Amino acid sequence: MSEPREAAEGADGGVGFPIRPPVLYFLSIAAGMALGARWPVGFLPLPLPWLGTAVIVAAIALLVASIREFRRADTSFRSRRAVRAIVRSGPYRFTRNPIYLAFTLIQLGFAIALDDVWLLVLLVPTVALVHWGVILREERYLTEKFGEAYAEYVRTVRRWV
Repeated sequence: MSEPREAAEGADGGVGFPIRPPVLYFLSIAAGMALGARWPVGFLPLPLPWLGTAVIVAAIALLVASIREFRRADTSFRSRRAVRAIVRSGPYRFTRNPIYLAFTLIQLGFAIALDDVWLLVLLVPTVALVHWGVILREERYLTEKFGEAYAEYVRTVRRWV
């Protein structure tokens, strides 16, 4: 963690994206399942519901661990709230965006468990929207707020994996 430089605490994390990432992933999963119910298209040679379930469980564990680290640092994990610290512990040692990675893995897990290509197809624009609409904006905000401390974090930890 690092002490923040002066910045407006009412700032929204630099994110002006109209849809919160969890809602975006939920809508993507719901749309993929609806398309799969209407026009089923598989992509696996054999059903692997156990593998999809394992991916979902691992993703939920990653999500819980990530949120726990934000709470330990006494800062917000919500993209529309100001942050007070750079979290570098737990999953944040390996990826700067473990929460978004967890949501991505949850959708991938559903795609595998349900053998539904639509969930994979819709995952591509969902990740693109999160990357360009949310993550890059958050990074600008964090760079402005934390300066060199955040730049060092960016140099040492990858954005996704």
